[in-house]
Amino acid sequence: MRLVVTGTGGGLGRAFLAQVPAHHDVHAFDRSALDIGDHDAVRQTLDPLRADAIVNLAAFTKVDVNESEPARAFRDNAMGPQHLALSARATGAVTRARPRSSARGTPPTSCTTSSTAR
Repeated sequence: MRLVVTGTGGGLGRAFLAQVPAHHDVHAFDRSALDIGDHDAVRQTLDPLRADAIVNLAAFTKVDVNESEPARAFRDNAMGPQHLALSARATGAVTRARPRSSARGTPPTSCTTSSTAR
């Protein structure tokens, strides 16, 4: 299976990569390799890979800065996943997103979210 994994510079991304079985073809991207908030960069980078699945573990998680820079939070945490979903729809990949915690720091009631962007 060809996997694209975003957010591999963070703790969750690194932990995920450490657990992926070796038989998968993994394309890992940290923020320096792919800014998911940049629609054109996402499409130009991911579409040619024709991934079977896109696992989005990227997020701008600095809560205080999210509150003081809402445009950046929206770009990274809302538009970024949308750009990944559009690439998935164009290439037939399945998308998987990391769960978001609430503003108060409590975990969401569901541990995972999933959608097929077709």
